[in-house]
Amino acid sequence: MNRVLGSLLLLATVARSADNIHNVTNRWDVFWQLADLDAQFPNKSGSVYLGSQNYTWCCLKAVYVGLDILNGTLVIANNSITKIGTSTTGDLRDAALRKNEGSPEAQAHLGGAPEVQVQYAWFIDNCPGWSLSDKSNLNAWLHSLSGFLLPAVVFCLSVPRRRKLHVYRALFVADIAGIKSIIPAIIGAILAGIIVTVDTIIWLSICFAFAGPMILSGLYEALLDNRVLEFLRDKIQNKRLTLDMRCRCLMLVLIGNLDLALDRETLEWGRQAYISAVSAIPLENGHVSHQDHTAQGEFMIGSTPQEDRTVENRDIQLGSLAHREQTSPQTVANSTSMDTEPPNQSIRRRSSAPQPNANNAVSTQAFPRHSTGHLTASPWRHMETLLYDLRLYDDDNVSRGQSPRQWARHNCSNRLCDRREHIQEPWPRSRETERCIVRTKTRLRTMLHCQYSFGSIVGAPVIFFLGGFIFSFLTSLDELGDENIAESIAFGSWYMIIPHIAIISGLLLAGNNPNILEGVLATERDPEDPEDPTYVFGFLRFDLVYPSCYKVAWQWLRGHTKKQWIEQLLTVYSRRTDVEYRGHEDIDGDMKDLRFRTTLSLLDWFVLLFLTLLLVGIPYLFAFMLAFFTPQIGLSCRSLTFLVYFGLQLAQIGLWLWAYIGAPGDVTNPKRRIRALDIFRKGGWLDHRKFYDPSTAPWHEDTHSPSSKLADFLAHASKPGSWTLHTFWSSLYYSLQIIFGLSAVFVSLGGTLMQIMGVYRTNMCFVNVHYWLEPKERRPPVVLSVNSREMINSATKYWKPVAIAAIAFMAVVSFVGWWYQRRMRDVFGQLVKKIDKVEFEREWPFRPRPALGTMTNGAIDGQQN
Repeated sequence: MNRVLGSLLLLATVARSADNIHNVTNRWDVFWQLADLDAQFPNKSGSVYLGSQNYTWCCLKAVYVGLDILNGTLVIANNSITKIGTSTTGDLRDAALRKNEGSPEAQAHLGGAPEVQVQYAWFIDNCPGWSLSDKSNLNAWLHSLSGFLLPAVVFCLSVPRRRKLHVYRALFVADIAGIKSIIPAIIGAILAGIIVTVDTIIWLSICFAFAGPMILSGLYEALLDNRVLEFLRDKIQNKRLTLDMRCRCLMLVLIGNLDLALDRETLEWGRQAYISAVSAIPLENGHVSHQDHTAQGEFMIGSTPQEDRTVENRDIQLGSLAHREQTSPQTVANSTSMDTEPPNQSIRRRSSAPQPNANNAVSTQAFPRHSTGHLTASPWRHMETLLYDLRLYDDDNVSRGQSPRQWARHNCSNRLCDRREHIQEPWPRSRETERCIVRTKTRLRTMLHCQYSFGSIVGAPVIFFLGGFIFSFLTSLDELGDENIAESIAFGSWYMIIPHIAIISGLLLAGNNPNILEGVLATERDPEDPEDPTYVFGFLRFDLVYPSCYKVAWQWLRGHTKKQWIEQLLTVYSRRTDVEYRGHEDIDGDMKDLRFRTTLSLLDWFVLLFLTLLLVGIPYLFAFMLAFFTPQIGLSCRSLTFLVYFGLQLAQIGLWLWAYIGAPGDVTNPKRRIRALDIFRKGGWLDHRKFYDPSTAPWHEDTHSPSSKLADFLAHASKPGSWTLHTFWSSLYYSLQIIFGLSAVFVSLGGTLMQIMGVYRTNMCFVNVHYWLEPKERRPPVVLSVNSREMINSATKYWKPVAIAAIAFMAVVSFVGWWYQRRMRDVFGQLVKKIDKVEFEREWPFRPRPALGTMTNGAIDGQQN
């Protein structure tokens, strides 16, 4: 039965009072809809527990029970079962007759339909189950589906990700030249479409599950980018940084969302190369010279007394070893453009002046290059190789891996010496150097401009999404009091969280496509299997979204990955040697300043959390308010769905902070220090047992393991003595992450489907949550009528203001995101123009200011599949 035509109570009025109707034999003589109700029982057309319930029939049945005929007069006989909110049957008949009179706005203004209440016990006995959405009632399902859910899918596709579901090539290789090949081609296209649809649903689920961490991590990266660019701008003006360090900082901003890929093998590469080089020194009378033995022992032991660290035992002439190194044909075959000596480097050396106490000009030829033809190629190493020709000073420590000195060496043990001939001379600029600078600036600009603009990836979907909001808002004005419109606006407000993720990911400077860096560095990938597949549950294959030797971090790890890049930069370049005098060691003041700027204070974290909760909480607040104040007023099914989802996102944000914020630092005032709290601070009991690093699980140590993470965990857990506190922290972290993530997916997508299908129109959802555990006899009456006076008042008071506020808030967030990205791109472009300006070069000789403080340990990098 058509609900609109069947309901007596829609768009009723109480503007005037009419008498009861006389000379009535049967109820259906006045209300024809009440005839043969038993024959229209919904259970006859299907199971009411599968969606065949019809609440229009329930409302008519309640009206039938609430009417009585006394001496030929049809009267309203409210009883213990039903209560009709009007005094006479004449008013009730006028409500039915006036249904087709005038516009909905005019009828709504007249006061709405009278309420029909029934006892919950009667309701659940006579109207069990739930009501499937009527396909003719578009407000019940089409608004949420086309207005908000489908635009949310568009938004989630613009959010960068690391992997996607594999689509088999066999589905596209069918030869459609013949008629017999058309059917396989059609079947293959259908299967491919199904796989892509499943992949999109999976990614949409992930976006809903990790919305809070995605937004927080994106804001974290944006703040780090801003701090790095501010640092670079100040240091350029102060003439503090070398040319290669300026380019390094700019490159870090653009590629800091890629895995460092500095696994154990890569970290040990420099040490092994250094030891092998020292071992190639010829023996003198059967013994290694004292100088070479000291240099070898210094590296192997890791530390020597201060007085033994002299220029003599530090300055190994690697150039003299180059001709002794043997290069196998296999190594030459596997080398790439990044693994060979650039031709301009040797030209530059020939045109350069000699450096006192510097490595030989051909020393870089002794560096054993690491092939990039594998998937764990490190963008850090490749960046260092790319920028090595821009250095002012050679690197006197091969273990650093082509990471040049930033300060001139002072080859004198006298601390007060200021003779120019004792200070290392920088490489002069040659024509080849200028050409290398031009190429580097071009690479930086190209990598920035190859990214999609904010408007193309976010602006157009935002307009599409706001169109759904505006349509629902205008529809609510025409059909004031329709609860379906209110729920549509509520779910649309809730889906705003997906556009917020896309906006945050779209305003970042780091590119999402690592193939751009591949093209810039001319690296090569594994020709056998460039997708680097990983398997979930043993059969679901997920490939890299961008087949590349570099891997993009997941959106919820981008801020942490950018911080790892900064820590790697600080680890390599913070330590200075032989700057003030021979044997001098201290911390680079500029690197100390960078560490200070990129180490977030408590206020910084408070600001990040406030912005995150604002972008996550405003959609929740709008949705919760609409659902809460839509009759039945109170915490019920839909409002509970929004509340549970918000709680899960708060839990996910808490897990992210636990994993990536690190241990609290020392107290600023030691006199007021509470010793009992030291176990929570850096270096305390919890920190030593890796409580603050639960995401780096012990079973993640083998980054090249072909098995799944679950198999690695089971293999690790089966080892005797493997259950340490670190294992417990990691197991707890990943267990909670999975539980919270799956719960968020069920609440978000499950709640959406239940709203669209009509599952929320079930008995339990007609009463508030705190009555669910009560016996049915003690539960309050339920209202079966629609467009009542209470609904119209709620629409006027909440629905319209919330819809307007949601439209305005999303428009403002989009505008701020666009403005921020344009500003950051402009700042980046201006810095690229300045990096080679002569007026910002250091003057030689330049004596750096002394640096105070100590350096903390660097980050340990791993890969996340």
